[in-house]
Amino acid sequence: MHDEPMGLAAALEAAGFERQPTEAILVRTSDLGPAAPVPGLEIARIQTLEEATHCFNLALQAFGNNWDKTPEELLARAMGSEPFWLACFEGQPISMGRLTRTQGSDFGGLYGGASHPDFRRRGFYRPVVQARVQAAAEMGCPWVFSEALPTSEPILRALGFETLSQVTGYLYRFGD
Repeated sequence: MHDEPMGLAAALEAAGFERQPTEAILVRTSDLGPAAPVPGLEIARIQTLEEATHCFNLALQAFGNNWDKTPEELLARAMGSEPFWLACFEGQPISMGRLTRTQGSDFGGLYGGASHPDFRRRGFYRPVVQARVQAAAEMGCPWVFSEALPTSEPILRALGFETLSQVTGYLYRFGD
């Protein structure tokens, strides 16, 4: 176990931190290749404020009020070193995710994956993952990783991701 010192979780909770769901840290090589086409689904790297706003709204639906970026900030990051992908099914925004790479690292991180609640469990998120993995390979990252909740872990496992570790976050809410 790498969560030290012993009693850290209890100490955080006693200090007012809220335990968040435990996530699996999953990893695989970036040689996944392109996704098979899904009829009616289009996936593209975002380039406009309208697309960034769609991603912002999807994230709010998935993560609630703890999403800390504005659409403008999201677009600036997407146009820089943190590209975002947006999936639309028959023109409706339904899923998104971003790719992060620390300069000098061999790993691309898949973060912010979110799908509209009405479109979950229909096979639309897998191609968004595959698009980001393929982009990581094109960026020269031989490895990709993701922190996955139980909702997305089976999708990643089906794509060949393996467990490296687990992580549990703690959230502190400051008073108004």
